Amino acid sequence: MHMEFLNLFLGERILLPARSPVWLNRSFCILSLSFPLLWFLNDGGADLLLKLIVLGFLFVFLTKKEVRQDELVLLVLSLIVFLSWEYVWHVYAIPPDMLDGRFPDKYVNFFCFFVPIAYATVVWRRISPYVILAAAAAGLLVFLMIYSPIADWQLSWQGGRVALGFRNAQHAGVFFGTALLGICFFGPRMFKTVAGVKRVLVASLIFAFMALMVYGVIVTQVRAVWIALLLAGFVGFLAFLMTGNFRNILRWFKCRHRLAMTFLMLLGLGALGNILGVQDRIEKRISQESVNIETVQEAIHFKSEKMTSSSVRIVLWTAAIDWIEDRPLLGWGMHSAGRLIEKDDRFSQEFKQSFGHLHNSYLEAWVALGAIGIFYLLAVIGWIARSVVCAWKGGVMPTDAFLFSWAFFAFWVVANCFESYINYASGFYLTTIIAGFLYAFQLQQRFGLNSISVDQST
Repeated sequence: MHMEFLNLFLGERILLPARSPVWLNRSFCILSLSFPLLWFLNDGGADLLLKLIVLGFLFVFLTKKEVRQDELVLLVLSLIVFLSWEYVWHVYAIPPDMLDGRFPDKYVNFFCFFVPIAYATVVWRRISPYVILAAAAAGLLVFLMIYSPIADWQLSWQGGRVALGFRNAQHAGVFFGTALLGICFFGPRMFKTVAGVKRVLVASLIFAFMALMVYGVIVTQVRAVWIALLLAGFVGFLAFLMTGNFRNILRWFKCRHRLAMTFLMLLGLGALGNILGVQDRIEKRISQESVNIETVQEAIHFKSEKMTSSSVRIVLWTAAIDWIEDRPLLGWGMHSAGRLIEKDDRFSQEFKQSFGHLHNSYLEAWVALGAIGIFYLLAVIGWIARSVVCAWKGGVMPTDAFLFSWAFFAFWVVANCFESYINYASGFYLTTIIAGFLYAFQLQQRFGLNSISVDQST
């Protein structure tokens, strides 16, 4: 086990032909794999790091035929070409007062930057994809220690809704929710890597991290995250049953120590929930507004006088459908939703000052890029999903990563129905980390490698 851990970083095998200098491959990999941690340390503004990683990947692309032959890389490049052409078209076709004028760089980052992160695990040395998640988890903890105000922790303990250093509670909640999914699926793997007394320490660390993530999910009070986690759990369990691994649960609990450890962890989480008054918090948050046929109809016809968060979303989505009908194929351009809201007489001046996006990533992208752009984005997502299935069937992706991929997909679909994470750094970071992690397994299969600690029974 210790040799495997060392080989994770000290493996001597250069995986792709070294037609570019070894130091360049090494630098690219180190920079890319440090991104999950340094992004947090730079408070999400590591622009120089991003540029260096892109530059390094450009050299890799130009010097390695295997990368140029990657169909996903070619798809991503064609997406960039399309977005560039569409941007030029928008400049000439959209009225100047309706065009934000910005290149759609956020969509390029959101749907393309995961590729260098994935390739960092195969270009220089054999690196386990789990390193990406480990760095992200470490970065999140460091961020919470450095950037989360003490006043937020105190207020959250007293029942207040807080952002804990993030842009707002919604962005914080989606981070905590993603990390909670990760520790739930990969905690058993961490537990199995050690033996003896060390297992007690590892189990304690797993519980502490899980408890912190549960705490974050509760105190940020994001209803979309709560719903997304419920669906993610259902999808993950369903996928677990479909993979035929139900017997592993029975095998896990045959060990009395594991059974006792699991029981203690659940008991601890239950005690934490009781101390925080989880039931009261959830009921209070849900009861803050009611959604019924009458309120929906009022919002659809722009007749709502007192806007709730649900009414705001319904009104915006209704208007977005009208804007899409006006330019269905190529859209209105980057950040066009804010300009369209300003120009729409159906919204009050107070509303326009408060809202500048659609609170829905899919409608936001459709309004900005049109149906053709949406097709490209879905093609990238579909290709990642295909790579997950291929890597798992090929015996390279462990079952825990396979199950996590579908649970996260369900979680992310729901979360983006209620927030435009696609326009913000939090959405870019999470998709880059998770997509890079998942696609890395496909790359290791493509180059005839086995990932570190791959165990299909996990």
